[in-house]
Amino acid sequence: MLVVVVPLMLAGCGGGHDRYAAPGIDTRNLDQAKYNNDLADCTQLKKDHGFVGDGGMIGDCLTQRGYRVTDPKG
Repeated sequence: MLVVVVPLMLAGCGGGHDRYAAPGIDTRNLDQAKYNNDLADCTQLKKDHGFVGDGGMIGDCLTQRGYRVTDPKG
């Protein structure tokens, strides 16, 4: 029974969540090229720091750069 239950439990923990997913942002008056560069920088900062938790770090980084984060995913 454990052979079946443990892998199912572990699969459920993954949940398909991408820890580097881009957070939702307010796109009004968005300079897409600047946003793409800022998102890449913030994502790389998260990777460099080895942070593997929820999306707070990327969203915080983008907020500090002047974006309005509406859904902090990655």
